[in-house]
Amino acid sequence: MSTSLLSFSTKISRWYNQIGTLKQKSIQYFLFTLVAYHVALLTSFIGVLLNLSFYSVDVFLYLLLVVYFNNIVIALLYFKPKKLTLEYVRNMQLVQIVNWLVLFSIWCFFMADQRSITLVCAMMVISFIFSYSTFWFSFYLNLLIVCIYLLVCYIGGTYFGHNWNISSDILHVIAYLFSAMMLGTMVHRTTLLLRRQANNDFLTKLLNRRAMNAYIQEEFLRCERFNTPVSLVMIDLDNFKSINDKHGHNCGDAVLVHVANELKKHIREVDHLARWGGEEFLALLIGVTPADAEQVIQRALKQLSESPVKFKDDFINVSFSAGISSLNDYSSSEASIQEADRLLYVSKNEGKARVNTSLKSKFSENLQVSINFD
Repeated sequence: MSTSLLSFSTKISRWYNQIGTLKQKSIQYFLFTLVAYHVALLTSFIGVLLNLSFYSVDVFLYLLLVVYFNNIVIALLYFKPKKLTLEYVRNMQLVQIVNWLVLFSIWCFFMADQRSITLVCAMMVISFIFSYSTFWFSFYLNLLIVCIYLLVCYIGGTYFGHNWNISSDILHVIAYLFSAMMLGTMVHRTTLLLRRQANNDFLTKLLNRRAMNAYIQEEFLRCERFNTPVSLVMIDLDNFKSINDKHGHNCGDAVLVHVANELKKHIREVDHLARWGGEEFLALLIGVTPADAEQVIQRALKQLSESPVKFKDDFINVSFSAGISSLNDYSSSEASIQEADRLLYVSKNEGKARVNTSLKSKFSENLQVSINFD
């Protein structure tokens, strides 16, 4: 397999995954900005009812109509193209951010005596954005909001007769900046933790079955479009039940962690590895033909057989059997998984510690192989 093919496959895979992530983020961001606007609207109405507002209720109703109109236009533009591209998604995300900042500026101006409330609404939106973005992106966006807020305060106080106290507003933005970043950091960490708990196996820290299924489906759709090779490797530990029976379940857990760590040494960052269930593992090797995948798994099997697991005073020899199929050669991802599983049991029936590779791959004319490390 050439380096250029591998590089191209890696870029395409990341591109495809980014599209799904950015699309989800854009929709969620769209909904949460609407929530923030409605909080500001409710606060504005309460201010008018309590005679605390500089402007009448009509102004805020017109602003709400502008909010609805702008966001409906953005939503229609977002779903307009039949085939979404990464550049288009990023451009639409930029449009959403600019739209929000403009409406924030207008709302901040008309809130006048209650304009500090707009900072609370901004914190709602920024905290949600930060949970899906980097620290520095959130920091620069918060700085931009602070600058807009101070500029609007200056214009309103200097040219339109709004109440304006520069010392008070500076204190507001300082409190906002620190609060937004602290809250954003907490939300970001909580989001990452929940994502790990939802997508990763508790014991081995590998992907769990649900998360792996999502990656497999994404790669299957990418294969249909670009026809680049992707291999599925189903792995099952040999004699695992006897290890549990003889040494206990704690030893079995140690074996699973050891095998997971050994397998991770043989796959790249672009590949995916999951604990499929019990003592079964599933690897998704991107840009790799079954013949090349067989060589990778052969090396992993050999190294594993040469590194027994130390548990208390015992050394436990570990091996696995594996089946390899091509994701490109079947009408569904489920069919490819079933083929890898079938080949795994062929390896088991042939004496274990073996790897069987699908004959069907369109990317290789290699014959089926059986490797024994006994």
